[in-house]
Amino acid sequence: MRRYGVILALLAVAAAGCSKERAGALPSAPVTSATPVASRTADLSAQVEAAARAYYAYLEHAGRTGDVSPLRAVVDPACECFQQVAAVERETAAGRHLTTHYVVDAVQAHDVTATTGYATVTLTYAASTVVDANGRVVRTLRGETRAGRDLQFRKEGSAWLLTRLVLLG
Repeated sequence: MRRYGVILALLAVAAAGCSKERAGALPSAPVTSATPVASRTADLSAQVEAAARAYYAYLEHAGRTGDVSPLRAVVDPACECFQQVAAVERETAAGRHLTTHYVVDAVQAHDVTATTGYATVTLTYAASTVVDANGRVVRTLRGETRAGRDLQFRKEGSAWLLTRLVLLG
């Protein structure tokens, strides 16, 4: 039972989006940049916000499908939150998946430069279940409003990688 709590806690730590969006649809590729000089700061901020939304979309996708490749592509292996990749892989190997739902109340980029940026995210974590291979609910986690998260990103090539996730409040 503790293992389920660990994966649920790891997955609950995450979630982003914009204006109460649900992080359901996966972006087609890692967030990249092609930023004109005149609007560089605004574009970089938009990229960081998009990277935060993509992270949570990939996290939800991983929990539901067991496919961690999109998540792995946007999280720095040195980030503590990379543990989510291993947790999803363990649950998938055991024939389980997580029905995860994240609702983002707000996302705001700040302290953005050409190579680093932060996004503060406020979210609501909807009810989730761990389901086994037979479709049986193994565990249910009640939904609740969560405190904010501050995500730190580093630009590597044309992609923004999550390097740190801090719980706020």
